[in-house]
Amino acid sequence: MMKDHMLEIEELYNDKNEHWAIETADLIVLCYELLLMENKDIDDVFERCLPRFDIKLKGLMKNEF
Repeated sequence: MMKDHMLEIEELYNDKNEHWAIETADLIVLCYELLLMENKDIDDVFERCLPRFDIKLKGLMKNEF
């Protein structure tokens, strides 16, 4: 289901169809469900994820300029 949502989000977003936001929320819920099904601590996962994401985002921004 996640792959289907990702493709739909990309298509809707590119078509400037505002429904992309709802589909994005659906994908977020699916991701949370996966974490919960695997007994992952969501707070712990985000504590580890956000600093890594920040580094990756800054790297992407450097490549754009």
